[in-house]
Amino acid sequence: MYTPWLARLTAWVAPLRCAACLAPLAASCAQPLCAPCALSLGIHRDLPPSGLDQALYAALDAGPLALAWRAVKYGPALWRAEDIADVWASLPWTAEIHEHDAIVPVPMTRWKRASRGFNQAEVLARALSKTTGWPLDRSTLRRRLWTGTQAARDRRSRRAANNPFACPSPAPRRVVLVDDVWTTGATLSAAAEALCAAGSEHICALTLLRHDALLPSSGLDSP
Repeated sequence: MYTPWLARLTAWVAPLRCAACLAPLAASCAQPLCAPCALSLGIHRDLPPSGLDQALYAALDAGPLALAWRAVKYGPALWRAEDIADVWASLPWTAEIHEHDAIVPVPMTRWKRASRGFNQAEVLARALSKTTGWPLDRSTLRRRLWTGTQAARDRRSRRAANNPFACPSPAPRRVVLVDDVWTTGATLSAAAEALCAAGSEHICALTLLRHDALLPSSGLDSP
């Protein structure tokens, strides 16, 4: 039985901390972020990269949240990724975008996923699927290891071959494309191009962070 004294002992041995800045949290806190870090999250729009109909993000690539996400990507902090993803997914995204057929995370190469242990875009996408009820599609969009020789291809074929993404099967008509960091938009555009070539007609990108060239960066980039 989990008694009050056991709860106090647990809080003393392993106190609750904010998943972003690691500030202590009260035992009664209902979310894994402290109030300042939670308030830094919102829904923001920017001009979408080429090939996308909408692009939204939750926070700028600066401050404790961005530094925490760097620790998630490059250190053993998967528990923080899931906590941050749950808070991100709980934002009122459905008030900003219409219902979509599938949530598609930006994929990683197999070797990078193996070296990191997880795909951070997939962690976000899984949390969003759980919150919205929209299906999670991890198979339509693939990341290619090699684009092949270019000599015998025309310009259009070369552009398609140079795209690091491909869809081995027809893509959903309306897609929510999820990645963790939106920097130049090149990754999102390339993924959208592959999805459109496979049949997608409307693509909305959602990211956790947006890099602002006018602000100091945390050093994050995607993937």
